[in-house]
Amino acid sequence: MKVVGLQTFIWQNNFRSLALMILFPLILGGLIFAILFGISITETSSVSGALTGSVSLMQELGFSIIGAVLLWFMVAWMFHTSMILGMTGAKPLSRKESPEIYNIVENLCISRGVPTPSLYIIEDSSMNAFASGLSPNRALIAFSRGLLESLTKEEIEAVAAHELTHILNRDSRFMIIAIIFVGIIQTLAEIFLRTRIDTNGNGKDSGNAALILFLIKILVYIIGFFITLIVQLAISRKREYLADAGAVELTKTSKHLISALRKISGDARIEAIENRNVAQLCIENPLERGHSFMSNLFSTHPSTEDRIKALELIG
Repeated sequence: MKVVGLQTFIWQNNFRSLALMILFPLILGGLIFAILFGISITETSSVSGALTGSVSLMQELGFSIIGAVLLWFMVAWMFHTSMILGMTGAKPLSRKESPEIYNIVENLCISRGVPTPSLYIIEDSSMNAFASGLSPNRALIAFSRGLLESLTKEEIEAVAAHELTHILNRDSRFMIIAIIFVGIIQTLAEIFLRTRIDTNGNGKDSGNAALILFLIKILVYIIGFFITLIVQLAISRKREYLADAGAVELTKTSKHLISALRKISGDARIEAIENRNVAQLCIENPLERGHSFMSNLFSTHPSTEDRIKALELIG
């Protein structure tokens, strides 16, 4: 088994994450052009005319599209933490109740020279944890009650290190950007697919235009509801590998994170978490999933087996 240096592993996963992230604006631009082309082809019944019309519409609507995207980003940016806390039922964890947990997290933060995030508790007997926050100054880590009661101190430290790495890597920013792009793309795709568009003209040209429009709708469906989701979840899985590597860097060992992952994977289901976008934030997928190729392709996390193999490779 080939051993990979920790920094090399981190660099490779960062590069892959960024490469995947670049796909989102390209996909959005391509989708908008395809939709405008589909609308134009029904007006002109000519491919060359539709291309000219699509370019013209892109130029006319450019600022409006950018403005709508920025507004969507601003709303999600401002309210994402409160929405996440509401969807998970997490409550503040007091120092008086859990001084040892505060000590663990504070020591990790001191080693990295960052502020201690706010700590939260999810009252659930299953084992899971998540981190959120746009920057280390506005971050939080939440643990489930079951995790704090079932893991050893060293394993809790490894989990906390994993979540702190998410904060240090600005993974909430990564995932918010990915979620917003997917939301915009899927909304545009759904509006286009639900809108009835009649072709102008008669005869062969009209029939060709209708066929092209049908093919464009199939393309928009595939892009909007499959490709974007696959890219989003691939980014999520890469960030999990990075957080695992960061935990090893913080704790100087992979042993305790490996043992924690083995325990958590058997009991990660948090009743309050039903949303896939929230599930991406957790240390282990809290939603039910299978083990087939398709299940892994549409999973928020790598399999526990793959994560353990990666941890063994880096030490």
